[in-house]
Amino acid sequence: MKHSAGARPRTATTSRTYNSLLVAAAASYNRVVPYRSSESIARLQRRRAGDMVAYAYENVPFYRDVMRAEGLRPAGLRQAADLARLPLIDAARVQEDPEYFTSRLHGPGRRWGFHTSGSTAGIRRLVLWDNRGILLHTAYDAARPGSVISRLAGERWVGTVFRTVAADRIRLRRLLAMALGPEDEHRRLSIMPREVSSRNMRALADEQMLGARRTGHVLLSPGEGFDRAVDVMRRERPRVVFSFGSYADQFLRTLHESGCAVPMPRVWVYAGDMVSPLASQLAAERGCALYSVYSSAEAGTIGYQCERRSGFHLNVDRCPVRIVDDDGHDVPAGRSGEIVISNLDNRAMVLLNFRTGDRGALSIDPCPCGRNLPVLAGLEGRTSETVVLHDGRRLSSLSVEGLFRQALTPTRQTQLEQVAPGRLHWRVVPFGQVDPADLQRAIVGRAAEVLGPGTTVTVEFVDRIDPSARGKIRRVLPGPGPG
Repeated sequence: MKHSAGARPRTATTSRTYNSLLVAAAASYNRVVPYRSSESIARLQRRRAGDMVAYAYENVPFYRDVMRAEGLRPAGLRQAADLARLPLIDAARVQEDPEYFTSRLHGPGRRWGFHTSGSTAGIRRLVLWDNRGILLHTAYDAARPGSVISRLAGERWVGTVFRTVAADRIRLRRLLAMALGPEDEHRRLSIMPREVSSRNMRALADEQMLGARRTGHVLLSPGEGFDRAVDVMRRERPRVVFSFGSYADQFLRTLHESGCAVPMPRVWVYAGDMVSPLASQLAAERGCALYSVYSSAEAGTIGYQCERRSGFHLNVDRCPVRIVDDDGHDVPAGRSGEIVISNLDNRAMVLLNFRTGDRGALSIDPCPCGRNLPVLAGLEGRTSETVVLHDGRRLSSLSVEGLFRQALTPTRQTQLEQVAPGRLHWRVVPFGQVDPADLQRAIVGRAAEVLGPGTTVTVEFVDRIDPSARGKIRRVLPGPGPG
């Protein structure tokens, strides 16, 4: 496994015993945080935000320079809401000079480097993490989405309250197993590119803990094809599968077309991109629960679904979230905008008030599940995955797919190109038994019904739509397209 920056951090806190205690304690503690009162969560967020601002001012060149230039001091930025007073930054700004956002305490040898998937612009961005941040991210994932996934999969989860124990290996392994996951042996299948940052983060954390490596976890590259995935699923019968959303989408459509009998997992976890409404329907028909986490290389897991699987509970105690308009101003709950995050865990590369390029809206109502974390009601995909209609309206790719759900049912893959405002071109891979002329009439007819006058849609039938080198399918492409 190759990483892009640094060797193993040479600090006193890298012992496997200490790391095991840290992760076990953090996992146990963070299972209960979402159920605390909103006021308690806000206090925790304020403390962490204040600590991170003070740290950034002392150790990160970018924040020291901009805060001095603006006359800001850490004492005046103690609330998470105060982070909005810092300048908005985005991936392009950070990649101009990554070291400008890197702590002087985490030079080469004291940090890990990961690359983003590069699925939007084709550029894989470098993100640096410190070792403690990686371990805390592992604990969050085990405590929050991990516990939900195990319940959906029908596995027995042992929720333990952390207690001080003698530092012997046997007792630590037991404690870690209870804090991190189900007590029973379980089987997982990850269909992810080897270089995906979340996969490498977990592998790094496992290497540094006592007995944390998972049994029955099979790794498969998405480039090996669906036939290979079917063979592995028949042999291993995993309870949980992990993949990008676009991979799960295509896999389910292919099964539907072929009628292939495959022992489906109880839960299919997807991240990185989204699934279509059709894929959700096909999974439900096969008794498989589609479950999603919202994550990025810059912040790890930003939000996760609860057992209801509607919306994402935002981990605002470790990553405050804002929803902003095009000018960077906060929008009210229920209104869509761009998602802005601040990572309060990672001290190698500090990213506060960071524009993700994703779009979504905060829920107006609390979730009935009992968690008091705010909910991202809808995640609409990347800002680049929107189309502009003739009347100026913007629709996300998922909204468009929802409007065309019935018309697109007999398709294996689709990709939409924005030729010009109000001019859309759809590339479609149909099922083998489908009459292309009938499918084209259905798509064009539906466009006339739902996209409004003036917006034209053309359809092109292709044999396949290739994913990017990272294994994702881009839903929307910018022009130019056929005239």
